[in-house]
Amino acid sequence: MSSEAKASVLILGSLPFLMFAIIFVLNPEYVMQLFYDGRGLLMIGAGFGSLAVGVLVMAKMVRFEI
Repeated sequence: MSSEAKASVLILGSLPFLMFAIIFVLNPEYVMQLFYDGRGLLMIGAGFGSLAVGVLVMAKMVRFEI
């Protein structure tokens, strides 16, 4: 069960970066608006913060002792 949870952490943690790369390849102008606008930078920061909290919570859930 622990290895399944670890795989889930890795997949869910890498998914935002994978989707960013796919959208960047398909439509770079759409993605680059995030970096040119202050609101986009705020959303990127909030996204990284949420991702960090989520990965930390999932990692803590994976580390359990029987």
